[in-house]
Amino acid sequence: RCRFSLHKNLKAQSGLTVGGTQSFAFSTGGPAIVRSIPNDGEYGVDEEQVFLLKLDAAAVTQSVEDHARCVVPGLGEEIPVQVLTGAARRAILRERRALGYQYFRLLWKDGAVSDVRVRDREMERAETEIIVLRCQRRLPPASPVQLLWGTGIKTSSGVATTTEQRLAFRVRPAFIARAECTRANARAGCLPMLPITLRFRCASALSS
Repeated sequence: RCRFSLHKNLKAQSGLTVGGTQSFAFSTGGPAIVRSIPNDGEYGVDEEQVFLLKLDAAAVTQSVEDHARCVVPGLGEEIPVQVLTGAARRAILRERRALGYQYFRLLWKDGAVSDVRVRDREMERAETEIIVLRCQRRLPPASPVQLLWGTGIKTSSGVATTTEQRLAFRVRPAFIARAECTRANARAGCLPMLPITLRFRCASALSS
């Protein structure tokens, strides 16, 4: 938040006292999502997906858990989120660094040209603006899901969001394995002289 006021008896060059509004204030509006992994609109997220959200300011963990939700159409209630901290958070970030460009683009506007120096703390500073969270229950396969970044999420200075953000995703289809073979009748076993085919369904496609 920022507030400033005009000096008393402030005058124009003409000598007239400046009138009108004497005090002004504005706010950044609380921490907002700038980028994410997975990207907004991405298909095929995991049923237990971990979301990495790059914010424009660090958010208070408890306020995120209080005001962020996973929303799945057809469910009678919104799903709370769990913010990962400590060793769990560090493990996720360490794995994501192996993604290279995609992860560095999350940290900086242009991951292709960002410089990370081993001797300074720039990497750690940038990662403080990343929040790592997951939905507190397994997401249903092949369903749309929204990550709701609600009002009331605060920065450490107490500035809270006043408008909500929604990121939309779709969960990958359920994985199905199916064995097929030729039978003399529906109740009989497979004919041993003919092949047995194992089919896998993944991402709405069949392969054998």
